[in-house]
Amino acid sequence: MSRGGFDAPGLDAFRRPDGNGQACANCHSPDGIELQSFSDATLRRRIGRHFPIDRNEGAAIYSYLRRQPRPAGLVRPFQPAGSPIWYATAEARDRAFGQILARRAPKLTGPIIESAAEAEAVAEEVKQIDLFSLPIGIPLNRLSNDVFHGAKQGTVADWIPDTPAAPTFGLQDAYLATPNRATLGALISGTLFGVGGAQKLAGLKYRALAIYQHWLRTGERVMPPVESPFWQIGEFGRLERGHSLNELGFPPRVRAESKATDMADLRLPWYWLGWMFDPGLQRSGDLPETRRADYFVRSLREDGPYPNHTLFMLTRKLAEQGTNPEAWNSDYVQMYEIQYSFWLLDQVTPKLDPVGKRIEANSFLMSLYLLSRDIRRTGAVLLPESQRTQVKLMQAELKRIGNPNDDLCQSTLELIKTARPIR
Repeated sequence: MSRGGFDAPGLDAFRRPDGNGQACANCHSPDGIELQSFSDATLRRRIGRHFPIDRNEGAAIYSYLRRQPRPAGLVRPFQPAGSPIWYATAEARDRAFGQILARRAPKLTGPIIESAAEAEAVAEEVKQIDLFSLPIGIPLNRLSNDVFHGAKQGTVADWIPDTPAAPTFGLQDAYLATPNRATLGALISGTLFGVGGAQKLAGLKYRALAIYQHWLRTGERVMPPVESPFWQIGEFGRLERGHSLNELGFPPRVRAESKATDMADLRLPWYWLGWMFDPGLQRSGDLPETRRADYFVRSLREDGPYPNHTLFMLTRKLAEQGTNPEAWNSDYVQMYEIQYSFWLLDQVTPKLDPVGKRIEANSFLMSLYLLSRDIRRTGAVLLPESQRTQVKLMQAELKRIGNPNDDLCQSTLELIKTARPIR
């Protein structure tokens, strides 16, 4: 089978097992395209770890990976704007993000909205923002971590699988010959998942890496299927937080080189990346907590805090799932649903800067107006008890931040009371 014109001897070397039975192609993309962004010194050193004696084999792999001019490459794949907002604390990065939003979303961050038309304008404004170019204060995980660069990089919170997870070379050849969505889907579906936490994480990382390397190759960002690998890596970080690498079954070499082992380092960056690919969060997994962004919101608080990021995320999410037909994933007629998750239900009063207070007020008012519009249009309401509870909490919060709107809150509560309940 054709290999897309790639040098066959070099590719064979890339696939040949080392003394420990591991080949480069077991954990990297089919042709190692993501490795081309590594420096010469790093590439030679990393190859030398696999082939410390067989210099000819190592030289063949090096030449193969340097077969064409290196792409710019991203240290942190899909990091919006190329790098995160750099300040020492999460609070400072969050404030800076709010200032960026003030320029990118003037309707959301500006004067308090006063009509359904203005609410619709806010929803459209936030939906038009390109999430892949909007700078954020959350550093996404690096493509590769290496303790050689310091103890902080001695972590498994990166993109490269720590145990073999690549599918058969036949699937890899098919993809290299014709890199499209169909062959990429086969590559993802054929990913290997062994037994144990380390093997599960490796499989999820390989699937995420497959999507990233496809973007490097074609410029196409492919929406992951249901059970997004990005989102599921974030879930892995949440569920395995506090578990040691030994408990999760990581191999001795990884355990020896990993100095920072908290699985929570996988949580927030991968949640945010998963949300960038699926802003409505209706196609990332089947759990209600995923679709409501419950654990995502909690992570933004506990791993930050990032209140401005949280409010923007929730506003965009609600606008997408309530008004974008492509984001809807239900048998029910698409309707707006107030769903502020743990932002309201955790009953933790967030500390907001002036921009944050305007975002919160306008986000709440957008939701009240759009929910009222949909109830009048359909005569129905989704999950009335949940929405009634949240409207009351929103009413109290609007008063707390100095933007009371009792009339709108009360009229919305009356509409919920008289509407036909769904679910």
